[in-house]
Amino acid sequence: MYGPFELIEILRDLRPTFRMRNMGSVTVEFLRSNDIEGVIWDIDGTLMNYHDTDIAAEFRDHIRELFKNGPSQHSILSNCDEVRYPELGKMFPEIPVLRGYTTPSGPVLRVLHSGGDSHTADQVAGILRSGEVLRKPSGKLVEMAMQHLGIVDKKKMMIVGDQYLTDIASGNMAGILTTKVPAWGKKSFPLKLRFSQRLEQGLFHLRHLFSTNATRKV
Repeated sequence: MYGPFELIEILRDLRPTFRMRNMGSVTVEFLRSNDIEGVIWDIDGTLMNYHDTDIAAEFRDHIRELFKNGPSQHSILSNCDEVRYPELGKMFPEIPVLRGYTTPSGPVLRVLHSGGDSHTADQVAGILRSGEVLRKPSGKLVEMAMQHLGIVDKKKMMIVGDQYLTDIASGNMAGILTTKVPAWGKKSFPLKLRFSQRLEQGLFHLRHLFSTNATRKV
């Protein structure tokens, strides 16, 4: 649960830097023209249906090619549970799948990459006994991802997601570029999440109804 000051920070600016018509707009040329060196990807509702096992077929080849030959470093940052997190590591062995935790001694970043895990099962269990998962929205989580990728300039870092209150808010709080894509597979989400998606859409329009700071459409 967020406190009042945290909610104010989250709601301060929900406007994305870019608004994509579809995932096909995230191209090699787009990344190069905007000098983007690092990309953080959301998963469910962005690259696939809710809790699916692969990128949606409509843009699977495009995204896989972008991961392989694009000019940027890529990572995945999902609010999934502890069961799905290792599954994402198996689905995307070619790029780091990141997860943050809060602990009494400070935040900890866990990384799944190339079949390896930065933490043992016992270490994760110990972290969860004294701490908890650090979820979006969180500017700190984005900064940890930037540090892992070795990106220093925030203007060269971008997060791509379908949700204003998690993905876009996280990027804006960290001061990086943000890209909003249409939510994919809306009907695949549980009713509770579909309701929250509609609620955040209304909240976004209410919050920025008279905004003069235009989002760039791609």
